[in-house]
Amino acid sequence: MPRSLLPHTPTSKALLVLLAAFLPVSATAAKLGSLTVQPRPVGDLKAVFATVESVRETLARTRIGGTVADLTVTEGDKVPLGQVIATVRDPKLPLQLAALDARIQAPRRWRAVLFGPFRSTLLTVLVIPAIYIVLRGDAADRRDRSNLQG
Repeated sequence: MPRSLLPHTPTSKALLVLLAAFLPVSATAAKLGSLTVQPRPVGDLKAVFATVESVRETLARTRIGGTVADLTVTEGDKVPLGQVIATVRDPKLPLQLAALDARIQAPRRWRAVLFGPFRSTLLTVLVIPAIYIVLRGDAADRRDRSNLQG
């Protein structure tokens, strides 16, 4: 039993009638003359899901603590060499800088005190009592030795 290519439904019958109606029109157009064929762009767009990633990617890091206070570029911007991208601020950094400045200034201040106009007063207040303490300690050591030998 031969099988037909199209099932016998009302839709397939309507399709056959429509094809039969257009067949004489296409044959007439072919007999009339020329047919112009020219290239034209055809949109080949498909709906797909994808992730677009950059070929070149560089991580921006800082070696200091803090938070980004100012961001001067947005994602996708081209950045020339040396351009400031972001500003990082840490409220503890000014305190650390002040502490370091104080450590730098301390020896200078001591030098000014030791060799400044109050040099003789400084000797009286600091050096002479230190000599007294050392001498008193030596005397106590001698006394302890004599008690042990005794």
